[in-house]
Amino acid sequence: MHCFLQLSVMCATLLFAPPLRAGDIFPNPHLNAQPTVNSWKSLRDFRIVKQELDYSCGAASLATILNEFYSQSVNEKEILTRMGAKDRSSFQQLAAVAPSFGVKAGGIMLSFDDLKQLQIPAIAYVQYRGQDHFTVIRGIRRDGVAHLADPSWGNRQLTAHQFRTMWEAPNTDGTPRGRILLIVPQDADLAQVDQTYFAQPRGWGLTLQSIALSPQ
Repeated sequence: MHCFLQLSVMCATLLFAPPLRAGDIFPNPHLNAQPTVNSWKSLRDFRIVKQELDYSCGAASLATILNEFYSQSVNEKEILTRMGAKDRSSFQQLAAVAPSFGVKAGGIMLSFDDLKQLQIPAIAYVQYRGQDHFTVIRGIRRDGVAHLADPSWGNRQLTAHQFRTMWEAPNTDGTPRGRILLIVPQDADLAQVDQTYFAQPRGWGLTLQSIALSPQ
């Protein structure tokens, strides 16, 4: 695991993303011309593979990263089929199927301070209202505001407290830790990376959403 973390940090450094622009989240924001009208739903779900089944949040999260960060064209059903999944998947199942898409994955348990150093998107395991759930981290601001590209809720920005309440659990020594699944290319030289997909949230372009979140 230590070797994998070193590899992940090295890849993350190579793939460091520039600051996210408004156009990277909102399509065609012609601020000085006739604006393009987009529904709240289209903005909420922009650049996210939404889950179609109540147990497919893991497959949809993996598909989101493969499509939007690694420039592939993968759907949730294809990942579920390759995993042979008929129920909620685990990090282990997602990691096992990852190489068939040209990437490798590994789970890491870490503190929130360490998570704020993240430089590539990752899948986070959270618990919401007692239910297990997977979501994609698109960026974490220095003050802890987290931008999630969630397969159920859509694009959300959460305060550090809101996110940590769902993500953290006591470690064996009592310190709070959370779990993520890092997705890195098998060959960084061949990876086609869309660097606009990961950056610290800037301003409040996406309205801060309070819990409760209601899946739609």
